Amino acid sequence: MYRYEKNAAAFADVGALGNFVENHDQTRWLLTNPDYRSYQNGLTAAFFLPGVPIAYYGTEQGMAGGQSDNDKRQALWRHGG
Repeated sequence: MYRYEKNAAAFADVGALGNFVENHDQTRWLLTNPDYRSYQNGLTAAFFLPGVPIAYYGTEQGMAGGQSDNDKRQALWRHGG
């Protein structure tokens, strides 16, 4: 909650900021932390806290990916999509 209070003081409209759990510059959440329940909690926070929810490609499939850029952007059809 501290982070949102700090952002509210720094930005005129906190609701215009983006909320995300993973992105193309970092390893995927499930690669570094395989606890699926914590992943679901992070996604719930991203979608229900003030701000614009952003779902990275493959998030809906629960992709774990890998360290390299190509492993982070696997084809969806390999994962049942």
